[in-house]
Amino acid sequence: MEFSISIQPDEDLKKQIDSLRYHYDRKLLRENAPYIKVYGPVESFINLKKISVLVTDYFKQKKRFRIHTDMIGFLDSEKTIFLNITAPLKIREIYEDLKKIINLPEPPFFFPHIEIAKNHSLEELETIYEELKENEIHYNSFCENIAIHFKEGHFWEEYASFVL
Repeated sequence: MEFSISIQPDEDLKKQIDSLRYHYDRKLLRENAPYIKVYGPVESFINLKKISVLVTDYFKQKKRFRIHTDMIGFLDSEKTIFLNITAPLKIREIYEDLKKIINLPEPPFFFPHIEIAKNHSLEELETIYEELKENEIHYNSFCENIAIHFKEGHFWEEYASFVL
């Protein structure tokens, strides 16, 4: 099982991302991939109920904060085209706190972004990136919802969500 803790962007940004995923990576759209992963994905058999309790207590103390998006990027080592999240300091703070709370032996890599396409060959992704790289999606909104997602098999499901 994999799990992830993610920021749920507002509906307007979700629609833009889902439209890009529909056009460039329908598998990513079908698997219901979380939007902005703050922590994870992590492959673990950790008890989600326990994580949910710990994370609920943590997020009760947090206030909503702003997230910003800007350009589309391509990380060829991860075979991922993504929308960049700017001003990630608040997200970094949450990530560092979650590392302490969840306390896994190997915490996940920190890289706040929104996946647009990843289920293609490297050559296909390079072609998609050439098509998208001039696009900028400047979006500025409040982060008000955080969710725990898990994946068993091929699809992500929401386990719990929290309002800041």
